[in-house]
Amino acid sequence: MESKRKIVLVTSRFPFPMVGGFEIKNYHLIRELSKDYEVSAHFIQRRRPCESDIKALENYCSVQVHKPSMLGIFVRMVINIFAGKPLQNALYSSGKAKSAIERDLISADAAVCSVIRTCDYIESYDRPKFYDLADSLWQLYKNNFPISKGWRRFAFRIEASRLQRKELQLVRDSNGVLFFNQREAEFYKGARNVHVVPHGVSEGVFECVDLNPQYADGLSFIGKLNVAHNVDMVLWFSKYVLPLLPNHVRLYLIGSSPSSKLQALANSDSRIVIVGFLDDPYPVIRSSIASICPLQTGGGIQNKIIESLACGAITIASRKAMAPFDHPEDSGILVCDTPEEWVRTINELLGKPQRHQFRREIGRSYAMARYSWKVYGDIVRRLIRDAIHH
Repeated sequence: MESKRKIVLVTSRFPFPMVGGFEIKNYHLIRELSKDYEVSAHFIQRRRPCESDIKALENYCSVQVHKPSMLGIFVRMVINIFAGKPLQNALYSSGKAKSAIERDLISADAAVCSVIRTCDYIESYDRPKFYDLADSLWQLYKNNFPISKGWRRFAFRIEASRLQRKELQLVRDSNGVLFFNQREAEFYKGARNVHVVPHGVSEGVFECVDLNPQYADGLSFIGKLNVAHNVDMVLWFSKYVLPLLPNHVRLYLIGSSPSSKLQALANSDSRIVIVGFLDDPYPVIRSSIASICPLQTGGGIQNKIIESLACGAITIASRKAMAPFDHPEDSGILVCDTPEEWVRTINELLGKPQRHQFRREIGRSYAMARYSWKVYGDIVRRLIRDAIHH
């Protein structure tokens, strides 16, 4: 049997535990690549995963974890400030990691970087290389700084221009740059090596039929609860919408690492319940009145919407959250922007729930047809295969 070709993968997120979108994406990226290739994965992060998680991932790849030193971060931060490079990349700078990755690349047939923060590690590699960026961060930051305040507004403005230059460089110098969002990819219209890939949903989510009546009195929100745009969504909804809803309606927050702001909010309002991380959150989401995504800041494709559709939940989202979706009018999603629209829609769901039950199957069919990790993997493996054999 012919031995597999070798791919070196560099990223900043270990897949386990799968508590956020990037962790989930990296897990499926590694699993899909391992079908055709020998994968050597390098993770640049401060926290070392537990040994059982490393062992579990070794079913698909070899694993090396590199912890950046504070001195290395400081030195790289100074260099990036004066060189006009993204400041966030300095947080993942490690001389030891660079040496280990360069040694590994000598025997590699291709290299893949997942998210832009670790792109520097494979820039000088002269064989096929791909950047699976997921989101165009400079476009997200550009959209955010006009509505941000204080240091965040300044940081978004400065970092957006640095990230734009870096993305343009990656498009120019690589075999492929991958985005989830068609609208973000359109900025590079005409670049033959820019590709749109679907954000996937695990097959098991589509099979969810269970209900948990304990959560039937509330709205559900799923996501990593310390991420800025997720915190902003919950704060906005709890301030402008929840007080106008009937008193029995609760807001269930499902996800890991709740921020201090959300913990304080839940402590001050009994209607807001932090459920925390769940291995299987989908029966809870499916059982709630609706799954909500009132995106105000940020951007990119919201995995919480896709997962909600896939498990058969009625879903409500803002127009900003719906922007990346293909033919959103076919998704069955209820779209609301103003507090008045949100209140009116939720009250209708409460008063006439049967009128909207059809949206469950429409949404599930929409997600099944468009969002699959298998489709994502097929595209990524084909692009790499074509580049290696070119």
